[in-house]
Amino acid sequence: MLQHKLNRSFLAEKYGDVTVGQLECLENLDFSHTTIKHLPNSTCMLKRLKYLELYDCSLFEKLQEDISQLECLGNLNLMACGCLQDIPNSICEMKCLKYFNLYNCILVEKLSDELGGLECLKELDVKGTSICHLPQSILLLKGLHISGLGQLLESCGFTPTAGVSSTVL
Repeated sequence: MLQHKLNRSFLAEKYGDVTVGQLECLENLDFSHTTIKHLPNSTCMLKRLKYLELYDCSLFEKLQEDISQLECLGNLNLMACGCLQDIPNSICEMKCLKYFNLYNCILVEKLSDELGGLECLKELDVKGTSICHLPQSILLLKGLHISGLGQLLESCGFTPTAGVSSTVL
């Protein structure tokens, strides 16, 4: 698997907007612990990308709307992206997405009503977010494991008997 972990200085020196898109075979891109505010525009050209890690990017503000062009993306980790506010609706077009981590994205308040279209989604972590409503379409996802606040999950009718496994951590 071709992967790249980028630290602050390497990112600043080597990765301009054009270069990232030229890494056509890249499967794992890790921007964790960097000060990026948004992904380089050419990131969505990485058609083979399976893992996108943005863990603890405290200044990260926005996923671009064309994030759905990452057709093979199976793992999207946005844990502790404290400035992230919105998740684009196009995320619902990501048919391979299995793991979606929003843990401690404190400014995220909602998820798209079409989230149930993520047929492969197996794990969703919303603990530490400002989400107060989960979309009902998520009930369509069999075997989904949701980590979050118990009251939020229960108020939306998410129980193991509803086909969705909810866990409070």
